[in-house]
Amino acid sequence: MPEAKPGPVPELRFPEFREAGPWEVKRLGEIAELKAGKFIPASDIRADSEHGLNPCYGGNGLRGFTESFTHSGEYPLIGRQGAYSGNVQLAEGRFHATEHAIVVTPVESASTKFLFKLLVRANLSRLVTGQAQPGLSVARLNGVSLPLPSLPEQQKIAICLGSLEDLIRAEEGRLEALRAHKTGLMQRLFPAPGQTTPRLRFPEFQNAGPWEVKRLGEIAEINPSTGPLPPNFVYIDLESVVGGELVQKKHISRKGAPSRAQRVLKVGDVIYQMVRPYQMNNLLFEMDDGQEYVASTGYAQLRAEGSSTFLYQLIHTTPFTNSVLEKCTGSNYPAISSSDLADLRTRVPALPEQQKIADCLTALDDLIRAQGETIAALKGHKAGLMQKLFPREVG
Repeated sequence: MPEAKPGPVPELRFPEFREAGPWEVKRLGEIAELKAGKFIPASDIRADSEHGLNPCYGGNGLRGFTESFTHSGEYPLIGRQGAYSGNVQLAEGRFHATEHAIVVTPVESASTKFLFKLLVRANLSRLVTGQAQPGLSVARLNGVSLPLPSLPEQQKIAICLGSLEDLIRAEEGRLEALRAHKTGLMQRLFPAPGQTTPRLRFPEFQNAGPWEVKRLGEIAEINPSTGPLPPNFVYIDLESVVGGELVQKKHISRKGAPSRAQRVLKVGDVIYQMVRPYQMNNLLFEMDDGQEYVASTGYAQLRAEGSSTFLYQLIHTTPFTNSVLEKCTGSNYPAISSSDLADLRTRVPALPEQQKIADCLTALDDLIRAQGETIAALKGHKAGLMQKLFPREVG
């Protein structure tokens, strides 16, 4: 008889469990009951609550599950078919399962929230079979081996990670509140359509009179002449900017540059996404790191006559975006031309008021960016903690 392989041990354990020994490896079918949903034809559905038949709508007709899950509780749901095969979600409270989900009901020796996190880590998508209709079977999932500590240690881990998740959700709520605050503030700091002045004005500009109507081409030079490409540069294409942030840098040479690499940037330039402009993946270019940057012709390069930060905020207002969309052509990839962009009319105040508005909104952008970084750090901490609290051998 070969000697039994000892169970796995996580890198990090709470003090009271350090001498508890290795985790025990068990099959999923030993620690939970798995039940797949199924499609019920509309003709077979009856309003008969005694049999726990709960119809719900979606896809190609009425869908239901033969056993009721409308009572309170928490259940891991494993995606069974299609693109979501192996995806694990935690259902809480009242829900109905269709044939696209497998409901996992833990036995008494397993914590629901711990098992949920264990299943997320187990990469169940590797068990998907089939080509035309790829999916997971209950039989195969029942045989999945998972490491499991005692119930008290499960609960301790689940509580620890749950408290961190609560903190992340709270920080995400603060981020959404900041974004909503900025949206509301912009609606008041810029004139509404048909109005000549904004609803909210800083005290020193209360009597400054109406904002002036100007073409965008009058307040910014559109696609200025920039000369030849530098020998080496960072190329910014339409995938490089997301939500006002430069998310990737592509270092290329002039020899290997695509034909669309034409907009040589200067600090203070604004690049405006001309294809699908409703995505608002625009950038205020402020990089001063000694490198050259060149943007794709998928962007319009705007060089402000006044405040570049005000211009950047202006192009993100709802009235400006709506006026751009009215000029767009194409359905799948709506786009605006540089000439049409230059002809768009908007209202602008004098430079001192431009700068005051820009400073206010930029400070709010800085808070939003810092809040996003806080959330990213917390998520990174959680990911690192999970790697240490769970053994490497999962699944």
